[in-house]
Amino acid sequence: MAKILIVEDHALSRQMLVTLLGSIGHQLFEAGDGLTALSIAQKEEPDLIICDIVMPGMDGVEFVRRLQQETALPKIPVIFYTALYRLPEIIQQDELNGNCRVIPKPSDPSFIIQTVEEVLGVPSQKTVPLPATGHLLYASSSNYFHDAGLKLAMIMELSLSMVMVRNPVNLLSTFCRAVREILNCTHSLLTLQDEKGKSYFYRGDGNDPSLFCPVELLPPANVIRQVMEKGVPVRWRQNTGQALAIGLQGRESCTSWMLVPLASPSRTYGWLCLSDKLAGLVFTAEEEEMVMALSKQVALAYENILLAEELRQSEKQLHLTLATTGIQSWSWEVGSEVVTWLNPDGQEVYQSQPMVEYIEKIHPADRRMVREKLEQAMANGQNFEVEFRIRQENRERWLLAKGFVCKENDQVVKLMGINVDITERKRMEEENLASERELLRVTLNSLTEGVVATDNKGRMIFFNEAASRLTGYTEAEALGRPVQEILYLLNDRTSEPITMIEPGVSYKNHILVNRNLREIPVFVESSPIKLQNGKRIGTVTVLLDISEQRQAERELLKTEKLESLGVLAAGIAHDFNNILTAIISNIQLAAFYFDRNEDIRPSLREIVEIAHKATGLTKQLLTFAKGGAPIKKDATLIGLIKDTTEFVLSGSKIKAHYQIAEHLWAVSIDEGQISQVIHNLVINAKQAMPNGGIIEIIAENVEIPPGGKLKPGKYVKVTIKDHGIGISSDIIDKIFDPFFTTKETGNGLGLATAFSIIRQHDGEIEVESQVGVGSSFMIYLPATTTVAPQEETVRETATTCADARILLMDDEFNIRNAVGSLLQSYGYEIVLAGDGQETIETFTRARQEGRPFDVVVLDLTIPGGMGGLEVIDHLRRINPEIKAIVSSGYADDPIMAEYKKYGFSGVVSKPYKIDELLEVLQHVLCRVGA
Repeated sequence: MAKILIVEDHALSRQMLVTLLGSIGHQLFEAGDGLTALSIAQKEEPDLIICDIVMPGMDGVEFVRRLQQETALPKIPVIFYTALYRLPEIIQQDELNGNCRVIPKPSDPSFIIQTVEEVLGVPSQKTVPLPATGHLLYASSSNYFHDAGLKLAMIMELSLSMVMVRNPVNLLSTFCRAVREILNCTHSLLTLQDEKGKSYFYRGDGNDPSLFCPVELLPPANVIRQVMEKGVPVRWRQNTGQALAIGLQGRESCTSWMLVPLASPSRTYGWLCLSDKLAGLVFTAEEEEMVMALSKQVALAYENILLAEELRQSEKQLHLTLATTGIQSWSWEVGSEVVTWLNPDGQEVYQSQPMVEYIEKIHPADRRMVREKLEQAMANGQNFEVEFRIRQENRERWLLAKGFVCKENDQVVKLMGINVDITERKRMEEENLASERELLRVTLNSLTEGVVATDNKGRMIFFNEAASRLTGYTEAEALGRPVQEILYLLNDRTSEPITMIEPGVSYKNHILVNRNLREIPVFVESSPIKLQNGKRIGTVTVLLDISEQRQAERELLKTEKLESLGVLAAGIAHDFNNILTAIISNIQLAAFYFDRNEDIRPSLREIVEIAHKATGLTKQLLTFAKGGAPIKKDATLIGLIKDTTEFVLSGSKIKAHYQIAEHLWAVSIDEGQISQVIHNLVINAKQAMPNGGIIEIIAENVEIPPGGKLKPGKYVKVTIKDHGIGISSDIIDKIFDPFFTTKETGNGLGLATAFSIIRQHDGEIEVESQVGVGSSFMIYLPATTTVAPQEETVRETATTCADARILLMDDEFNIRNAVGSLLQSYGYEIVLAGDGQETIETFTRARQEGRPFDVVVLDLTIPGGMGGLEVIDHLRRINPEIKAIVSSGYADDPIMAEYKKYGFSGVVSKPYKIDELLEVLQHVLCRVGA
């Protein structure tokens, strides 16, 4: 017999091997750890070593390595008896020079003996194939099991092995077979019932489980029911009376039976039936107690296997779900600087990595943001969400991280969350955004309006084709440049550059100076570009070329003037006939008085007064000849309203009633254009009352609050109210449309013209009407902050400011001589000139002779020669301190309204009374520059 060293830290397993191998005559040595075993091996030099792998201190593999390093010892064969046989890579047999065999724990005693005999009798470098799972404790000879110590050792070994088994079929089959062998009975049958009531049978023969079982092996149904319901074992011995009572007919070959439940504290899973104990013996109470104990242990092990399997299935389902959705779960122990995550690849593997390395994978542009989000979450103890890019597998991916903080005693100890791969979503968003951008680009390029967009720093980020046509810059030239370099805008009233376009504001009076220095009138509207959270990221500006609109408005004004002249022809002819009749009558009367040597001066003064009344008609006619943008100056509406109204209503059956505020605010207006508006509205009122009546005209100061169509502020409101036929509700919204009219002879331009003029004055015009009652038109004009100019009174007499030399330029011989004679009669020294060249020469010669002129009176318009504007430019070069008065019959000329801007000291409109001219001369000579 051989000397065998048993190295096993578990005493019962070690005792089982010692009893088994000692019973056949081998000399056994025992060691509980590798270090003790090494000492025994050096001293006894055993023929064989049976060793466990997992032991405290020095494990089995290290023990064998140390053993092989002992050169004084022969090569001792080793059998590893281990429950780790499913992981043979742990043993690393190649490193151990193939001098080892492996058998599973537990194994059949016969298999253990057979393996020992093979190793001792015929040494082999090849590992004996592992026995099929389930050959546990299958003994061909039962002589060794009569020893009580061996049987106890085998039971304990069985208990330990059942704890290690993780396969439910192996567990139940092993239990069924092992109990049969330990108790020396012929048959064993384990029946398991699932939740649906289906039965599975285990016989321990390697073909488990089965849905069918021979009838002779089945215990009676009433016994099964008793065991399952009450949870208690039943055992009996075969005899005729008992067989009849229990129901064992036809099974006389079985001498003994025992039926025990397979139950855990929470549930009964089935039962185990043992029958026909060898040598005619019966099952004892001790054996029943032992099997019941083992059965409970098996039921618990089986229940744990089911729970573990359920957990594995849940984890597998979780992994599958994560793999399908691309979700990666992770956790970060605060302070450990290690992040752990579960790979979403279907493998149940958790991986860890230093936080620093994980952060390094994040795109450099996103790292700071991610860290700030995590630190903010830890500081506030709140959930967080962040999107970032990460470099993985040589490609860039987008991840969405969502997580929450875990606290212990109000301290953040861990951050947990998930990472969702949103790369595809980001790609689709980019594609959709690119598609939307292209669609937007195509749409915006199809517009006739110029559209430009800028970022918060005022740099161009979008530029459509219409904007390119307007500015003269290509998109490539414009993008990235400051908006001021591309859009050079001027205020068309002041010609001042516009340095900033305020978002949300519309600008109606702007001039765009393009790359070729061409001036284009434009309507400008700007709006902020905001995100959904309200954050402003830029500005979009729309430019509309209104050149054609301006031209149409000018044509509209001209056409309206022609219509107005036609409408007023009868009234004008009537008034002029009256004036001419009065003039002729007074001339004839003066001649009559002259023949009688009577004083004719009263008749002559009357002629002068009547002639000046005619100037009112000529000024009204000049209004209709005027067009274009308004030339504004501060004025009061009182005189304009009355003069225009009386002019329109002259010779008619209609009378005007005025309600004008005592201190009416001043307004900045083009008097001619506003007069035309009043004129058109009064004509409409007049035509609405063909049988005559009263027109109410109200002028008042109002303040407009925020929230209306008009900007809040101070306005002068003028209401023109008639009591005529009224306007029906179905057409009242169209009355301001060009060419819309209900009159047979009208062209529909009157109200459209009025609407356009008021809008150009930054005002508003509204209408209220009721059929059969009348209509009211309300005009709102912005009030100025300056004091309203006072109405000038013409003084009948004027005094001169000492003797003065005056140079008078006028192309009309009669006017030149008449005015010169009149001025000489008032004591002035007068020199006359017929054109600009003569004026310049005369002025120069006078200075050379030392007799300069004190004042120059210049006619603004000289057909075929230099007019007053060009002459004053030359004269100012000769004498920068020159005092000049401009005179013209075109009162609507902008030079007449802003004469000081062009270098003149005074202004007088033709035709004028001599007193008006004398007053201006006195003002210029005695006050200006005095």
